Amino acid sequence: MSKLFSSFSFKNLELKIYLVMVPMNMDQADQEGYANDWHDIHYKNVFF
Repeated sequence: MSKLFSSFSFKNLELKIYLVMVPMNMDQADQEGYANDWHDIHYKNVFF
């Protein structure tokens, strides 16, 4: 079986199907560099 479709485990969390998208627009982050509402809306538009 391909590793691409295998489950992923981190500590006590296991993800059977996962999709990862890296941050694309850091100038929209808050002062500490964390994602904010802009990122939430952007990612929802990309995935849905």
